[in-house]
Amino acid sequence: MIGDTGLLNAESIGQHSKTISEVRSLRLKKNIIERGRFIIEGKKAVLETLCDKDFLPGIKYIVLSDKIDFNYIEKISFINSYKYVKIYQISTELFNKISGDESPEGVLCVASIPGRVSAALINDNQKRLFILLDSVNDPGNLGAIMRIADNFGVSAVICEKNSVFEYLPKVIKASMGSFKNITTAGMTSEIYESILSEVKKEETAVVCSDNKAQITLSAVAAKIKTGGFKKVFLIGGSESHGVISGDIKNLCASAKNFINSSIPNYGRNESLNLSVAMGIFCYEIAGAFYSK
Repeated sequence: MIGDTGLLNAESIGQHSKTISEVRSLRLKKNIIERGRFIIEGKKAVLETLCDKDFLPGIKYIVLSDKIDFNYIEKISFINSYKYVKIYQISTELFNKISGDESPEGVLCVASIPGRVSAALINDNQKRLFILLDSVNDPGNLGAIMRIADNFGVSAVICEKNSVFEYLPKVIKASMGSFKNITTAGMTSEIYESILSEVKKEETAVVCSDNKAQITLSAVAAKIKTGGFKKVFLIGGSESHGVISGDIKNLCASAKNFINSSIPNYGRNESLNLSVAMGIFCYEIAGAFYSK
């Protein structure tokens, strides 16, 4: 049993409950989309989500293992004042079966997918930096890029249709809480048209990561710093194949200011992991773009 269930008023449920059935189903993209809900798992991620006043209303319920430690219960006991957050308690054995982690920490919550409008961000008049991703198949890569985007002031991360779904549990976990702070969305016709409209403008730059490009990233950063751009789109593709999407290739071809750029290679490796490469691109470009 949980150390003091009185702190949380947790309701005990078993493996045949509708809640457990839903948690199991939310490991799949089609069910996440259909239900409009996703899983956040792990002590740190759940606690940070509960402490986020903007995100808290979207939490539908919390599931705790009966072996969760008392110190953690004390940390989340404040949620008793929010009657719309239901708390369920299950056995450790059952939690381990429904968890997506190799070493489950005994806590997860289910939340509604936030209603964020990427197209509106793209078309507004604010100075904004965006990341476009093609062929990102590794959930850990996408989650890491979300963290990078959060750190460097990126307004939105847009994933082409051939990429991993942004609300899969492994993506959310790898984002280490940045899913709350950064708008991430799959490419839609509306988003595509918004980007296409922007890249045709003189004040927009499109920078594509290409390890064969002759222009170095530092040279591109210098151009961004002095170019007076209001929008910059950073494009990254898979480590092995680069950008293969017809839509993204068309965006590059339509751009008024398109630059293929590379990260200098002083060693003998062929390429960098996409999230590592995007981290370096964001460091260079964001520093130049947002500098006064």
